[in-house]
Amino acid sequence: MVKDGLSRAEAARQTGICKDLIRDTMKLIDLHGWQILEQRRIYSAEEKFTILQDMQENQLSLTEASIKYGIKNKKSLTDWKERFQRYGMAGLEKKKAGRSKLWRPADESMSEKEKLEAELQYLRAENEYLKKLQALVASLEKRSRKQRRK
Repeated sequence: MVKDGLSRAEAARQTGICKDLIRDTMKLIDLHGWQILEQRRIYSAEEKFTILQDMQENQLSLTEASIKYGIKNKKSLTDWKERFQRYGMAGLEKKKAGRSKLWRPADESMSEKEKLEAELQYLRAENEYLKKLQALVASLEKRSRKQRRK
């Protein structure tokens, strides 16, 4: 729309998108091309650190840094900065997707204490499962009795 001659303000009115976002997106496209909008880039911890360093050394704003490095979401930079301040380089490492393993089976690399803790954790989880199963069976039996009475 803007490339077709509309002003950012007019494009913002027609689309309901903030004109600042339109401006920043157009700068991103001008610098990196239209394909930047389709790409999903995963940054390594070292790249994130380099970007944060550049922001600090050159006093770049979130907007300036996101446009310079082709980062579509400025919130990513805020998240990286907060995680780096809290956890250092470890905070910039890629997080594993999915649930963390609460229990792992005992193996030869574990000390005796760790093996016992793993077994305890397993037994606690099993106990919780059995309690929930028992409650479910009781609930189904109760519902079944109510339906038979009708």
